[in-house]
Amino acid sequence: MTAKACRLTLVIMAMGLGAAWLLAGCAAPQVRPSGFLAHHPELKAVPGLESISYWEKPGVKWERYRRLLLEPVRVRLDERQSTREMSAEETARLAEALRQAVIKATTDRFPQASAPGPDVLVVRAALTHLKPVNPALNIATTAVVFMPVDVGQAAVEAQFLDAQSGEVLAEAAASRSGSPVELTTLWTRWSQVEACFAVWADMLRQAMEEPPPPAKR
Repeated sequence: MTAKACRLTLVIMAMGLGAAWLLAGCAAPQVRPSGFLAHHPELKAVPGLESISYWEKPGVKWERYRRLLLEPVRVRLDERQSTREMSAEETARLAEALRQAVIKATTDRFPQASAPGPDVLVVRAALTHLKPVNPALNIATTAVVFMPVDVGQAAVEAQFLDAQSGEVLAEAAASRSGSPVELTTLWTRWSQVEACFAVWADMLRQAMEEPPPPAKR
């Protein structure tokens, strides 16, 4: 794996849910920082992916990292932005689904480490915003205006750390809304989010061989 490929992998991992809806054209929700990231004020927008921001410590030798240690995904939702009730079981399931999607997509290239080591990169992530689809509302609006109008939303923050020193090497945050044109995902509460995980996994595989977009200065 090249240093360039690894760096973009980090960007794609961090942008998570937002990237899956990039082509949908819907505005990303404005999500307050959760306090999960140590360098949030230093995040810069990624050109062409304006709902994604990224920070990286200068001089990181990404090529040294050959294994990943994916910690359990945290759930740090801002209750002030939550407009719909979600059970603890739902959010926990989504957090684990996100983690498993990354493991499935990366494990053949980046084997999962069971303990810290000199070639291990730790990935920490937190879901900071989730909005499920309201299927009943979409059924009603389809009957009136011939299309569903309620979409899902999600946001994620992520850290990438050296497993031995615990030093934070990079951070990212992303948010995105779904699209009413994604008809097959608009009839259950979490289909848009779950579909996003699958798209994320595919994008992650593709991104490993692509050069990263430069961050805005």
